[in-house]
Order: sequence, then structure tokens, then C-alpha cells
Amino acid sequence: MTKNEEKASVLAEHLGIKNGIIVNSGTIALLSVLKVENIKPGDNILINGYCCYSLFEAIMNVGANPIFVIPKEFYNISLDEIRKVLNENKIKCLIATHQYGIVQDIKAIKEEFPELVIIEDIAQAWNIQENELGIGKYSDYVVTSFGLSKALSYGQAGAIFSDKDIEELGNEILNLLYEKKQTAQQNETQKLVLNLNEDETFKDK
Repeated sequence: MTKNEEKASVLAEHLGIKNGIIVNSGTIALLSVLKVENIKPGDNILINGYCCYSLFEAIMNVGANPIFVIPKEFYNISLDEIRKVLNENKIKCLIATHQYGIVQDIKAIKEEFPELVIIEDIAQAWNIQENELGIGKYSDYVVTSFGLSKALSYGQAGAIFSDKDIEELGNEILNLLYEKKQTAQQNETQKLVLNLNEDETFKDK
């Protein structure tokens, strides 16, 4: 078992979730989950308007539409606010952020909307284990990012936790990292071609 696998196992056990995997970043974690859940261009994703930019970046990367809700109180989207949005829009997924460490009642949401895919971002809420509102008990996935400014620091990385099969997530992560590497290589090639075109040495005499 590698150090990352050991760390993921310890954190998953802390959360009471079967599987965990450490990834490059929180963005990669969320993006992997969205792809595994087959979130497609045009799908609507409900998200707290006070969210971190990286969540928005992951949503846009798959071509989905972020449906932002600015909570009226307590910094989390209330069940009434979720009802209103779901009555007016076809929502494929909810990203719950436990904003500023304030507990969001995932159990109540899942009980009323069992078909709604719920992803918890717990970067600000590692200490939440309150009664029946514990992290990951009622959601489909838990994602997080680590860093010096986060509640839990493990270098610059991210993680995914789920009771679902983690192998599919691992394969999706490898595909994403390969795509990023290919894109980076293509960008470097384009820069080189541009520099050569601008270099007087290579211009037609």
C-alpha cells in the first residue's frame, strides 16, 4: 500500500466511508465524479453561490450549467430553496459545500429527493460529525481539497470518498490526467511553432 493509499484509507475510515482515493487536486476530484456520473453538456447542477471558484471550473469543464443559489441565511442552501429550484429546473446534481463549516442537512435533502446525485465538498468541514448529520452518510460522494488554508492539510492535493466502487473513479482520474498532459504538450508545441514563425532566422529570405 502506498502512502497515498494509506492516507486515503485512514481518512475514509474516519468518515465511515468504504473507499477513498487521493488525487492531484480538489478540481480533479470533482471533475472525476461528474464524469463518472455522466454529467453532460447542458445538465443543470445546483450549487451554493458562495462556492470556491474551482467547483465552478469543474462544472464548466464538463459543459454543465451551474445553477447558483445565494442562501438567505446560515450560508447553506435551505431545503425550501432546493425545493423551489427543483420545481423550476431539471437538476441532475447538487454540490453541497458545508459553507464555513456550517452543517448542511444532507439527510433531509436525500430523503425528499432520493434520485438527486449529491456531492459533498468538505474542504471547510472536516470536523463535522454531528449526530445523524455526519459527512458522507447520505450523499453519493464526498470530495475535498487539501492545503495550508484548508481545515486539513496534506500538501496540494484532493480526495474522493464513496461507498461506490472506486475503481471506475480511478480509471476516470487517469484519463483526465492523460488529457491534461496531452493538452499541455500540445500547448508547448504551439508555442514552439509560434516562436519559430516569429524568429527572423526562419523567415523566407
